[in-house]
Amino acid sequence: MPDTGIPEPVCRFIGAQINSLEQLEVLLLLRRLPEQAWTVEEVSRQLGSSLMSIASRIDDLAAAGLISRREGDAGPTYRYEPDDPRVLALVDGVADAYKVRRLAVIDLIYGKPGRDIRSFSDAFKITRKKQGS
Repeated sequence: MPDTGIPEPVCRFIGAQINSLEQLEVLLLLRRLPEQAWTVEEVSRQLGSSLMSIASRIDDLAAAGLISRREGDAGPTYRYEPDDPRVLALVDGVADAYKVRRLAVIDLIYGKPGRDIRSFSDAFKITRKKQGS
């Protein structure tokens, strides 16, 4: 792996857990306010992205154990609560690296070997609303 100036464990975490820039933005948003329970709609509005895309990113983060999901009367909410406490330090490292070495982090996300352009293009998907919505 080329020298990015980012600690190796953080690079490995990005390589293993982060599949898109949008997913990283969702994770970092929830991390900034860990006491807040977020709906998909709130995250979508905050980041200016589509509901469908944000829902997919949130599902991926929850499946990876990086955020928690709670069912409520108004639907599910999500919080930054990694399953593994060691992940807290790694995500802090990702946040620091993204602040200081943004292009290197983006390179790590999209420069994975064997990676196709699909995840990058997902950020630009145009979806039609269902009839009656």
